[in-house]
Amino acid sequence: MDSRLVHRLLAGRINGLSHGHHHPDRTTWLCIACPNPWPCSSSQKELIAAFTRRDGTVDWLALFGWLGIEFSAAVEVLPPDAHGQWVYLWRRFFRWAKVALDEMGAS
Repeated sequence: MDSRLVHRLLAGRINGLSHGHHHPDRTTWLCIACPNPWPCSSSQKELIAAFTRRDGTVDWLALFGWLGIEFSAAVEVLPPDAHGQWVYLWRRFFRWAKVALDEMGAS
């Protein structure tokens, strides 16, 4: 499936997140609202809120899918590390969500 289509489908699930304060500058992948690498702690909270269902549970699969799309876009712009890998970027995009999933529990 075309990643742009997936992005549009997932974007439809996000309640105005693209108009939120903490989203990335897609040339630097820094948060446009604060000087931190995206996803900053504020955007992480915004993302969890955006992927929270009406019943209060988080749609983790959709959140990780969204992060995967954003990660693939960042890999096209940001350089790899000294070993030619993007492990640092993978950790930056996914580690916080895995920690949140473990703390909040799968729902």
